[in-house]
Formats: sequence, structure tokens, C-alpha cells
Amino acid sequence: MCPNCGGGFAPRPIRPARDWKGGNNVAGNPPTSVVTHKPVDIESHRAFASQLRHIAPQNR
Repeated sequence: MCPNCGGGFAPRPIRPARDWKGGNNVAGNPPTSVVTHKPVDIESHRAFASQLRHIAPQNR
């Protein structure tokens, strides 16, 4: 259990093996300490997720 929030520990998400969305990856956008707000278009996200839903996370 996390001593800060009380939640359960979980493994880090698997990083994609390829660039699925045109530069939206760590190579194109390196980690930073500055918070960037990027609003999400729900319908385009649903369409994107439906393309990957059938692929196991370790194979993405």
C-alpha cells in the first residue's frame, strides 16, 4: 500500500514499441517537470483506442 495516498502499487504502464500517433512518444516529447495541459477529444480517443483494443499490451 502506498504510504502517501493509500492506494495499491501497480506496475508502470508499458511504453509503446512504435509511434502510433505521429510523434506522440518519448522520443518526440521527452519527459519534463513542466505540466502541459492537452485537452482530449473523446470521440477521436475512442476511435484510436478501438484500433488497439485487440492487441495485447505487451505487443503494442
